[in-house]
Amino acid sequence: GTAEREKVEKLINSADHVVAIERAGPGIDGRYYTMRARDMTHLIAPLEKIVVGAQERGIETTGIGDGGNELGMGKVRDKVISSAVPKAEVIACAVPTSHLLTCSVSNWGGYALAAALGLASLSSSSSSSSLSSSASPPSSPSSLVLPTDHEEASLLGRMVRVGARDGVSGQQEATVDGMPLEASFSVLEDLRSILQSCSTTSED
Repeated sequence: GTAEREKVEKLINSADHVVAIERAGPGIDGRYYTMRARDMTHLIAPLEKIVVGAQERGIETTGIGDGGNELGMGKVRDKVISSAVPKAEVIACAVPTSHLLTCSVSNWGGYALAAALGLASLSSSSSSSSLSSSASPPSSPSSLVLPTDHEEASLLGRMVRVGARDGVSGQQEATVDGMPLEASFSVLEDLRSILQSCSTTSED
């Protein structure tokens, strides 16, 4: 309706970069599917309109996904279809993004992007500090761009309590794509270590 279009336009006009993380996108038939090729069109809002509209206006977009059915995977749809993903020709998203980040778990791709932004911020702070003796880069930007283990566990716990299910196992449990939460903790720790290392280097 008109109200929906106006809302989409408002979102697009307020953005300078649109990021879609683990957001299901339409297949070639315009419908939305799970990785197991279950039709979930009735559950999904057509948020790809924001991505498509942004690109039409020359606004950069980034998609992050792990299964082939996510927004952005249209950029490599042929590769998804020729992959080992079951029923890939059905589930493969047809909507591309300007940039695409594929990963084992979409959450981890989001963490990596956040860490990269932290590094960019750190680099910018370091450049500024060379011009002003009163300016100094933060000891580590990880606390600003990455969740703590406690925050990650708390968020997942809340999701499970309101009915969320693991996307791979289908079970209502505190796991991520069939893997224990500790696997996510390990990825977060690796990223924190990278950020800390770069922060230390920038201070030398």
